[in-house]
Amino acid sequence: MKYSPERVFSLEEDKPPLLVSLVEENKVREKAIQLLAEGAEPEKEYGHELYGCKTCHHLAGKFYFRLASSAGKHVPNYRCANCKKRLKRLTENEFATLAFKSSQMEVYSESAWKCPECNGAKLRYKVTAMWD
Repeated sequence: MKYSPERVFSLEEDKPPLLVSLVEENKVREKAIQLLAEGAEPEKEYGHELYGCKTCHHLAGKFYFRLASSAGKHVPNYRCANCKKRLKRLTENEFATLAFKSSQMEVYSESAWKCPECNGAKLRYKVTAMWD
């Protein structure tokens, strides 16, 4: 789902930006709000993305965004809930490649992925689409 950029990133006095509820991690949220208050501009690419931990292979859905300021570009630095290592943002193609062709990246293998719901040994990858 694509949110209105004004609703996600706008710092209005009467209501907080939607970013506050979309980003669960306090440090990531506070840094983003600080940068927005200092004049950082959101870039066009933002939304819910799949993140994976290369250490413990935990998968998580997180809100991705990128802010541009005079100091440079800022992207969220999410941490794994299990081992606290940095999570890597995975595109659908990247996830499929990593899960089924582990030779492409040495840190992932098909047997390493676990279902985030049941912690089962086999995760089934399926792309779906939403229809109007």
